[in-house]
Amino acid sequence: MQKRKQLSICPFILTVTILFAALSGHAQEKSHAQKMTDKMKTELSLTEEQYPRVLAANEQFAAQVAALKDGGGSRLSKLKKFKAMDEDLEKALKKILTEEQYTNYREQKKKNRAKARGGSQDKS
Repeated sequence: MQKRKQLSICPFILTVTILFAALSGHAQEKSHAQKMTDKMKTELSLTEEQYPRVLAANEQFAAQVAALKDGGGSRLSKLKKFKAMDEDLEKALKKILTEEQYTNYREQKKKNRAKARGGSQDKS
């Protein structure tokens, strides 16, 4: 009888574990998008009107990246999908940011990529 109780609890524990893992991943996506947007707020001097729109774009991008990471497919297909998602983010930001802010955003992005690749941060 005791074994039956233990066996009936196992599916419940498994379901709860999976649910918490999914919620944790969603929280991480939102956290990353929040950090990205906060950094942009400082670097680009986002207005109070721009901030929630940029946050929404970053949250959508983070969710897409997480889904891509968890999905199947080759590295090449994932890279192509990532580039398309990045272009979509750029289009969304271009509609939200001023021309000066967008130019600054692109420059910061180039610097961050160069830094990530081990290149020089200042190419003046």
